[in-house]
Amino acid sequence: MRNGFFLVATTSLVALGGCLLSYSSGDYDEYIGWGEDGGGAPASSSGAGAMTGSGGAGGAGGAGTCHPAICEGDSSTTCSLNPACPPVGWSARWGAVDQQRVHAVASDGEQVALAGEYNGQSFAIGEKSPKTLPLPPNDGFDAFVTLLDGNGVATWAAPVALGVGYQPRTAYAVAFAGKDIVVAGSRASTEGGGSDLDVFIRKFTPNMDNNTLTDKGTFQFGGDGLDKAVAVAATASGAFYVAGTITASGSKIVTCNMAEHTLKNGMFVVSYDSAGACKWFVQADGDVQPTALVYNAENQLRVVGHFKGALTLPNGTVFTTQPNATDSFVVGLVPLSGVVESSMQISAHTEGAVRALAATISANGTVYIAGQLEGKTLIAPDLFGDDQMAAFVMPVGVENSWMHVFPAGKVPKLESAAGTSLTLAADGVLYVGGTFRDVIDIEPTSALGTFERAGVNPFLARIDTFSGELSWFDAYDGKGQTAFTKSFFVTMLANDVVLAGNWITDFSFAVDGGKPLTAKGNGMSDDDIIAAKISPKP
Repeated sequence: MRNGFFLVATTSLVALGGCLLSYSSGDYDEYIGWGEDGGGAPASSSGAGAMTGSGGAGGAGGAGTCHPAICEGDSSTTCSLNPACPPVGWSARWGAVDQQRVHAVASDGEQVALAGEYNGQSFAIGEKSPKTLPLPPNDGFDAFVTLLDGNGVATWAAPVALGVGYQPRTAYAVAFAGKDIVVAGSRASTEGGGSDLDVFIRKFTPNMDNNTLTDKGTFQFGGDGLDKAVAVAATASGAFYVAGTITASGSKIVTCNMAEHTLKNGMFVVSYDSAGACKWFVQADGDVQPTALVYNAENQLRVVGHFKGALTLPNGTVFTTQPNATDSFVVGLVPLSGVVESSMQISAHTEGAVRALAATISANGTVYIAGQLEGKTLIAPDLFGDDQMAAFVMPVGVENSWMHVFPAGKVPKLESAAGTSLTLAADGVLYVGGTFRDVIDIEPTSALGTFERAGVNPFLARIDTFSGELSWFDAYDGKGQTAFTKSFFVTMLANDVVLAGNWITDFSFAVDGGKPLTAKGNGMSDDDIIAAKISPKP
């Protein structure tokens, strides 16, 4: 069953969704450490088991099925196989020796933008006639953006921050702003420096004939530490908003719309018009990590993230966590002024965590968030012991709502799960991307709901936003990778879903684990970029 929660004033329970049959990949591989986004050696170069393997207590997976069977309620007998597998239009892996990473994706409905970083080598990206990203100066890290069409063909690719500060330069966010693109991230403030990173933001027009760009405005600011922009939202007319983090001693100033702002330790959100003029700049104090910034055609702007301790919003509202806890927030800002118009705190119990990692917004203003739970939380108080982790997805601020929680296994700090990305289809279907290590429980109230596969594996879930029904859940084959990653992204391209992320070991988007995407680097520590397009309705 699925538990639904209305977080602001009441808590209600709604029975939704179903359980998935258990499929086992066999014995676990030996655990090797706990990593974040790279740096872990694979426990195995082969992906043990696939979705079509032997079934659990409720039955067996049928040959050719793409998803485990879905059962009604807690039943172990009323089960039906899912439809035929959604076709994979294309899948690809791009990279070379050293690191090639994607940190953000965006779509304008006709093309997809990938933004990230690479170092050490030039490399080709895109299918059929790939574009080559040139060797970075000094073999250091540089930020890039690539545009892909619906066939995975790269129509444009280039470094996007050359001459902006110093290496390392990394793009953490990207958005389409009319016919232009906005990219944002961090760059070093001194040559060879990595301890003082500042924010960079660039709006540009890609020159499609020669893989160059026309700069429409570059903006840089920062404090004394590791500052970066992490999220961008843009309008069809070309205006845009950027959120990020600042570490400052109180001596650094940002000027926006003729007003000076003393930088604080915490979060910033800044607004620019279509010409690149700064309109407003607001800050929130605290140990805070914004993770998403969403905007819709109804002129609604929301910033989402998580924090520890106390968070002071721009209007003076203070959110406070329980001891050693991490809570999430959703804050609504007036797009014309930056004034706080709404705010919500999503709480954990002592030493627990609710980490909102991704968000999207519907045309009517409903915000959906996905992320990671750890230990005891207000939204899932009965499901977890200390340190157990889970992926979650839910709408916020909606009465009689729904929620999905996908717990990882019960080995603290080793078995893990997280929802990492969200995208909304035109028909109201929500696609949720994420990752898990070794075990994920699709139906916590049923013994039949567990899926096991050794190592770290991405997943894609399809949820009806009206009913909250989980219609299918795919787990792709990470081939035994041990380094946990939260870099797995989803976006819509017309009626298709484009997936992208970073991977170290071999990888497969195929149902049976076949057609592996072989590592371009050493397969032990080098990230490559993986991507695919699927058609959810075959």
